[in-house]
Amino acid sequence: MSESHPLNSLSSRDRGSDLVLPDESRSGRERFMWGAVLVLLTLIAYSPLLKARFIWDDDRYVTHNRMLRDAEGLKRIWTEKGATPQYYPLVHTMFWVEYHLWGINPIGYHLVNVILHAAGGVMLWLALRRLRVPGAWLAAAIFLLHPIQVESVAWVTERKNVLAGLLFFSSIWAYLRFARIKLDENKPAWGWYLPSLALFAGALSSKTIACSMPAVMVLILWWKRKLSWKQIVALLPFFAIGLFMALGTAAMERNIVGAGGEEWALTPMQRILIAGRAACFYAGKLIWPVHLTFIYPRWWVDPAQIWQFAFPGAVLGAIAGLGILAWRWRGPLVAVIYFLGTLTPALGFFDVYPMRYSFVADHFQYLSGIGLVVLIVALIGRCWPKQARRTTMGLGGALLLVLGVLTWRQTHVYADVQTLWRDTLAKNPAAWIASYNLGLEMLDESSALAAEARSIHANDPERAGEFNSESRRMLGEALDLFRQTVRNKPDHARAHAAIGEVLRQQGDLRGALAELNESIRLNPDGMEAYNMRGVVELAMDRPRDAIADFRRAIDAYEKAIRQIESRGQRYALNPKSRPDVLYRMNLGKALANEGELDEAAEVYSRIIEIRPEDAAAYFERGKACGRLGRVKQALADFLKVTQLRPDDPDGYTFLGWALLDAGQGGLAEPVFIRALQLNANNPKAKEGLKRARELLAVESLFKAATNRPTTQAGQP
Repeated sequence: MSESHPLNSLSSRDRGSDLVLPDESRSGRERFMWGAVLVLLTLIAYSPLLKARFIWDDDRYVTHNRMLRDAEGLKRIWTEKGATPQYYPLVHTMFWVEYHLWGINPIGYHLVNVILHAAGGVMLWLALRRLRVPGAWLAAAIFLLHPIQVESVAWVTERKNVLAGLLFFSSIWAYLRFARIKLDENKPAWGWYLPSLALFAGALSSKTIACSMPAVMVLILWWKRKLSWKQIVALLPFFAIGLFMALGTAAMERNIVGAGGEEWALTPMQRILIAGRAACFYAGKLIWPVHLTFIYPRWWVDPAQIWQFAFPGAVLGAIAGLGILAWRWRGPLVAVIYFLGTLTPALGFFDVYPMRYSFVADHFQYLSGIGLVVLIVALIGRCWPKQARRTTMGLGGALLLVLGVLTWRQTHVYADVQTLWRDTLAKNPAAWIASYNLGLEMLDESSALAAEARSIHANDPERAGEFNSESRRMLGEALDLFRQTVRNKPDHARAHAAIGEVLRQQGDLRGALAELNESIRLNPDGMEAYNMRGVVELAMDRPRDAIADFRRAIDAYEKAIRQIESRGQRYALNPKSRPDVLYRMNLGKALANEGELDEAAEVYSRIIEIRPEDAAAYFERGKACGRLGRVKQALADFLKVTQLRPDDPDGYTFLGWALLDAGQGGLAEPVFIRALQLNANNPKAKEGLKRARELLAVESLFKAATNRPTTQAGQP
C-alpha cells in the first residue's frame, strides 16, 4: 500500500485488520472473489427467469426468425439489411448459435441474457476500479441489481442491451489500459488499442446506443486531466465507426422499422420538452424505482403549458451549476453529462419506433443510469467517515438486498406475455397496445378451447361443455379488451376488426358488420377486415358481396407485400405465414357454392402453388373437379389428401366416391372400409361401401353370365 493511501494514517484497529473492501483488494484471487459475488447476486435476483417464456417481439427475433434456421440465414444476418428487424448482426448471430443448441426453449435465451448482464457488471466494476472511483464495486452491484434493468435482462429481444453493455464496458476498460489512466503514465500501451476498437465495433453490432463510447472517453480523459490532441486523434476511428453505424440505424428506424407518421410529427420545441421531461423521469426512476411499467403513459406535449418547461429548465440548471463547480470538481459534471449523453438517442431528438406508444422505457437507460449511480455512490464514499466502514458496508448490503428483492419481484412480471400485458394495464390503463395484444391472446385461447371441445364432445360431453363455457368467458374478456383499445385509440382499425370477429362468433352479425365497416373506413388496405367481412356476409346470405371482399383481401395482401419489399422489410416475408391462403380458401368455397367451379378450381390451384402440401386445397379442388366431371383430376387430388392426411376419414370417403365415378368399384371397396375404420359413423362412407359392393355384385353376375359354357346344336 502506498504511503499516500488515506488508510495508512489509521491504526490497525480503526480500519479493521481483517476488513478488505472489494475496491482495495490487490490480489487476483480477491478480485476474482468479488467478481464472483457480483455474478452470484445477479443469478439469484434473476432466478425466476428460468421459468419465464417468450414475450412481445420475441417471435420476430427468435421463434419466427427464419434467419436462424440455416447457414444461408447466418450469411444474410451480416450481409443484408432488412433480413432481421434491426441490423444488429452480432445479436442475431448469438441467437443463431443458440437456436442450433436448444431450439426455441426459452430457458437458454433467458440464462444467456442474465450471464451477459452479470459479465457486463463485472467489466463495469473493473473499469470504475481503474478510474479509482470510490465505491466502484457497490456502484457495479447497484447497476446489476437495480430493478429498472429487469426489462433489458428479462426481455429476450433486448439481448441487444445486455450484449452491447458488456462490450461497451469492456471497450472502455481496454481503452483505459491503453491510455494508462491508472498508472499516471503518458506513454500509451498500444497493445490495448486494437482490442478496445474491436470491442467497440462488437458493441455497435449489438446496439448502436454504444456509439457514445468515444465521447465518454473524451469526458473521462478531461476529468483525469489527460486529454490531449494525441488522444483525440486516437479516438477518431471510434468516432467514425460510431457515426457510420448511428446514421445507418437512424435510417433503418425511419425506412425499414417504420418510425414515421403522425406519432412522430413533433416540432423542435416539443422535442426539447420531451427530452427534459424524459431526463428527469429516468433520474427519478433510478432514485425511487416504483411503479415500473413495460409501457408508460405517453405524455401530452404542449409548449403552451409553461409548467412543461420546468423539466428542461431543471436539466439546464443542473448542468450550469455543475459547470461552475467544474473548475475544482470535474467528476459530478462528467457523471451527469455521461448520463444525458448516453440517453440522447432516446430523449426524443431522434425518431425511434417505441415513441408510438411512449416517450420513455426502462430499457432505454440501461447504459445511462450508471452515471448517476456512480455519482451518488462516490459522493457518499467521499463524505462518509472512513472510521464507519462496517456501518458503510452494512448500509450498502441493506441497499443491495432491497434492490435485489425488488428485481426478483419485477422479473415475475415477465413470466409470460399475458402476465406482462395485465401488469401493464394495471399500471397504465390507457396502454392501448397492451389491451389489444392481450385481447388477441384471449381470442386465440378461446378458439383453441372451442376446437378442443369439438374434438372431445362425442367421448366426453361434460368436459366439452366446460371447455365451451371457458371459451365463451375468454371471448367476452377479449371483447372488453378490444373495446378498451378503441376507447383509448379510436382510430385503431385492427381493434375494430377484432371486435367484429368476436361479435361474429357471438352471433351478432349486424354488430360485426358495423365494426368491420368502420375498420375498413379507417384502413382501406386492411386485409383481415375484408376477409372477416366476407365471412360475415356469407353468414348473412350475401355471397356476391363476400366474393368481392375476399378478392379485396387478396389484393390488399399483395399490395402489403409490395410495400414490404420496397421498404426492405424482408424479415417480415415469412413463406410459412401466408394469410392470403385463408383468403383464397374462403374465396374458392364461396365461388364453388355459387356454382363457379372452374374459377374455384383455379383458386385452389393457386393455393397449391403457394403451399404444395396443403391437403385442404387438394380436397376442395378434388370436390370441384368431381362436380365438373374431371374424374381423373379428382382422383389424383383425393389420393394426395390421403397421403398428406392418412388419418382423415373424409379423404378416403371422397376418394372412394371418385373411384366409383370412374367405375372402379373393386378399388373403392377397401377405401371405404378404411374410411369406416377411422370413423364408423360416417354415413357417406357407409353409403359408398354399399354402392361399391352392389357394383361388385353386378360385375360378378355379369362375369358369371359371360363365362357360362355354351351348348352345341344337337346336344342335350
